[in-house]
Amino acid sequence: MAMDVLLTMCKSVTSSPIFRILMGINVRVLVILLLLGFGYVFYVGASTSPIIVFVFSVCIVSFLLSIYLTKWVLSKDEGPPEMAQISEAIRDGAEGFFRTQYGTISKMAFLLALVIFSIYLFRSTTPQQESSGLGRATSAYITVAAFLLGALCSGVAGYVGMWVSVRANVRVSSAARRSAREALQVAVRAGGFSALVVVGMAVIGIAILYSTFYVWLGVGSPGSMKVTDCM
Repeated sequence: MAMDVLLTMCKSVTSSPIFRILMGINVRVLVILLLLGFGYVFYVGASTSPIIVFVFSVCIVSFLLSIYLTKWVLSKDEGPPEMAQISEAIRDGAEGFFRTQYGTISKMAFLLALVIFSIYLFRSTTPQQESSGLGRATSAYITVAAFLLGALCSGVAGYVGMWVSVRANVRVSSAARRSAREALQVAVRAGGFSALVVVGMAVIGIAILYSTFYVWLGVGSPGSMKVTDCM
């Protein structure tokens, strides 16, 4: 009964336009876009300081390690067909729920971004911003961009963490049929993937903001305003 409910819910769910666009992108095009994005990130980091390049490198290494952990976890068996069938229903239901949730959250995020933009557009500038020539419109755009980048990083971390978790659960259960040690190993590595992605997305988001502010606005350079004066 529960399985039928999950399958019915999944079929009735409609994905958001953004999700449809992302799902429709060719894999090769997506890889090229990611490589261009990483190239730009390293260019900005190299223009900022060696520390930012080191941070970007650590984040990329953590992402590569998380990919290895994912491949290792997914290589484990799902157990008998009955377990795989239940796992598939749970997976479909979870992904359908996330499509609905992210569709709603994305609309709310853009609406909230407009509210934040309006607030900062009519907000009085600080003396530090005036001395640096940072007007209200620029401050509003910077704040909205930072908000949307944070929302994007949070959304990516949450989705990929769920994607692996719903596939790791059945593999942990299958491993527990053989030994508690193997089950613990699968569970820890699946959890380690989520931890690496969450921390990596948070750190790389902050690093991108800092390096972009440094390159475009001169924030943090000698004689200019600090990062905290931008907002």
